[in-house]
Amino acid sequence: MASIKISLDKRRAKSNGTFPLVFRLTENQKSTSISTGISLKEKDWNDATREVRKSHPNHALLNQKIRQQFASIESRLLNLEITKQTFHREAIVKPVPKSQKTVVDFFEYGQSWVERQKMSGKVGNARAYENTLNRLKTYLGRDYLKFTDINYDFLEDFQANLLNKGVKQNSISFYLRTIRTILNKAIKAKVLGRESYPFQDFSIKHESTAKRAVAKEVIRQIEAIELPIDTPIWHNRNYFLLSFYLIGISFVDLSFLKWSDINDGRVIYKRRKTGKIYNVKLTPKALKILRFYEERPTNTPFILPIIPQSSLGNKEKELFYTRQGYSICNKYLKKIAELCRIEEKVTTYVSRHSWATIARSLGYSKDLIAEALGHEYGNKVTGIYLDHYSNVVIDELNAKVID
Repeated sequence: MASIKISLDKRRAKSNGTFPLVFRLTENQKSTSISTGISLKEKDWNDATREVRKSHPNHALLNQKIRQQFASIESRLLNLEITKQTFHREAIVKPVPKSQKTVVDFFEYGQSWVERQKMSGKVGNARAYENTLNRLKTYLGRDYLKFTDINYDFLEDFQANLLNKGVKQNSISFYLRTIRTILNKAIKAKVLGRESYPFQDFSIKHESTAKRAVAKEVIRQIEAIELPIDTPIWHNRNYFLLSFYLIGISFVDLSFLKWSDINDGRVIYKRRKTGKIYNVKLTPKALKILRFYEERPTNTPFILPIIPQSSLGNKEKELFYTRQGYSICNKYLKKIAELCRIEEKVTTYVSRHSWATIARSLGYSKDLIAEALGHEYGNKVTGIYLDHYSNVVIDELNAKVID
């Protein structure tokens, strides 16, 4: 039987620096090459093990595809030998359609996206994928799942199982949306046929969350309460108020805020969740808090002492400390609410929701509030106006909300 070897064809370099990966078949000094449909950079191919290295974001999927192609070619070669047919290229190539859809394991494909998100620095997204994959593995009691097994009944059973265990509907919706995202990516990658997509018939339910806003008087109470300066509870009150003063900046974005983001009395930053650019004028209240941290630098690029110097450059550790800081902040906010005798629940989310609610109570339009928060606004005419005057209009709005 002909021998099979897989390697990069370095004679045919592509403009993006990759080389075609090919099977080389040899028998009786006759040889031929069959394309795998895969092109790789030399650094991503391990010639000793004949595998795509983990440095490639989609290594798991590609190795699965290579193994399946190898098995298919080997089977056809064996058939030629059994039937005593002459070895020739056409007998091997014809049965291998170029656009063949490769059925792979859902977990393996999902994990390839976890790795890809990590390599892109999107650690939060990677964690979301990983949490969903782990939840599914726990539900199934195994670590393999065919794409074609994920149908309408599978999704209904998965949802019912989680509800029975007391998991909140919005948490279930999060898992289902992640499954849907992975399936959509598989369809785009031609790994899964669109006819196998189960979400055409399955609807993801969403449960309205409890009100997260507090009145302006409650914010005043939090501002006014006397707390020992430079203590954990005092710092976490600062984080909450800064979020409110900066039009509801998220705790994660607040954690990563740098001194270089501040220019000419404005803070300009990109929201990590959406990539949208925010440009907020620093009011006297915000400046008062920032001056304290300016006089006590953190020895990191960041303004606030949330991410320690030891974790710099490690995206997973940086995100870990922002999540830990978020959890700690909510504990101190609960304590502050008790000291102020505030009945409403106060968390980091409350700052953003309260800012919007107070703005609405002052008579400002939903379109203007949406623009300030970075949401899409419905009225296109208003949207064009706000694109031109947004800084002036929103600066005035923010000043009145936090006054």
